[in-house]
Amino acid sequence: MRLRYVYLFALLVLPFQAEAQITLDESDFPLRIGTNPYVSLSTSNVDGSNTVALETLIAQVGPNQTYDFTGVTFEDQIDGEITVEAGATGPAAAAEPLNQASLTATFPFMVDEGGVTAEGTIYFYHLVTEEASVELGSFFLGESGGMNIALAILNTPDGQLDATFPTAFGSMWSSDFTQVINFDGFEIESDVSETAEVDGWGTLLVPGIEAGVPALRVKVTTTITTNGITTTDVCYELRSNQPVAASVCEGDEMVEEPPTADIARLGSVSTAGEVGSEPLVAALAPAFPNPARDAVTLTYDVPQAGAVALVVYDVLGRDVLRVVDGAQPAGRYAETLDTGGLAPGVYIARLTVDGQHWTRRLTIAR
Repeated sequence: MRLRYVYLFALLVLPFQAEAQITLDESDFPLRIGTNPYVSLSTSNVDGSNTVALETLIAQVGPNQTYDFTGVTFEDQIDGEITVEAGATGPAAAAEPLNQASLTATFPFMVDEGGVTAEGTIYFYHLVTEEASVELGSFFLGESGGMNIALAILNTPDGQLDATFPTAFGSMWSSDFTQVINFDGFEIESDVSETAEVDGWGTLLVPGIEAGVPALRVKVTTTITTNGITTTDVCYELRSNQPVAASVCEGDEMVEEPPTADIARLGSVSTAGEVGSEPLVAALAPAFPNPARDAVTLTYDVPQAGAVALVVYDVLGRDVLRVVDGAQPAGRYAETLDTGGLAPGVYIARLTVDGQHWTRRLTIAR
């Protein structure tokens, strides 16, 4: 999954005219200095349930399209705050080419894959001029499984060209660079060639903002060669002059990878469909702490009033804790479970909201 973080942070709010295509320039890009709330949604589409909807989005080339992501089921939701500072800041600020940054965006990061949680802080370094925006790289500082992690991604020598201004329907650009991934002193270098074309425009619809925002669609083809092995990824990025962005990426049939998608929103959006601070979709956050001993907290979102069930199952599928079972109004909920009576082992927490399901794995240890 791939979502260009630069357009997560576009904060300029302009009037919405669905009938006309938009043109983006540097005035639509700059991050506002300070701290802003954000929410991002993603689907890995492992079960293929979103494939038809995502393939429909991929096929939408040309003018006056409606890019409707409201029919996609997103399994993961992350909420947090992005802090933006001028210049290069943070622990990697002195590294080349990150020290060229005109803006540094910082936000907390957490991912739970297969019961292993990685969390910390990500620093994104960007150079924005009147002519272009350039991704210089990023730095992650955190921990996973009790181990400290420092990971730097450097786009050398001068960064990765993300857009040329003005950006409009038909705009094209390309970029060739070397990407260096430094993981606690161990380096991997890749040669990257990227081409981009604005191949469509129209209205972007996402959960919670069904009134839509104007958007350009950018087809980005990225070829990466590492140790003589070459892979190619194709993603379609929906960029707006509103603080909303979306991305859908083609899968790879040869290795049975399905298409994936992400959307993100920062702050408020100027449309009739604004939903304020309400959750965009139902979501079940990773259990905390995990592993747990005598208690564990499950946090989940309900986007609108409806039937909600939160149940914990053992590995045999038996219902061992029924936390919630009934109607609930929209909002965010946190339930602390007494797990002192559960045997050590692996369990599955399952959230059901109006017939849709989200699961998280949790481990009980003594």
